[in-house]
Amino acid sequence: MPSYILFSLLAAFSFAGAGLINKFTSKHVISNPWVFLFYYYLTLLPFLVIIFFLFKVGLPTSGWVYLFLYALVFFIGNIFFATA
Repeated sequence: MPSYILFSLLAAFSFAGAGLINKFTSKHVISNPWVFLFYYYLTLLPFLVIIFFLFKVGLPTSGWVYLFLYALVFFIGNIFFATA
């Protein structure tokens, strides 16, 4: 089996598991969607620091508009997911 298929499957299962944990937490543990969303993003910060130190990360020279659009759409999607 090619490695990209294995990584695709692992990514799909990881995203599915994260979605299940996200929904369970937002429904049964932290019922206020705005508090949950704040802590959701707060707990992502340490992993961003880990990625910065493990991999060579540099600032992009172009494409900032697309990065901000992606972040905005992802954030709006998480708001809808948390309130659903």
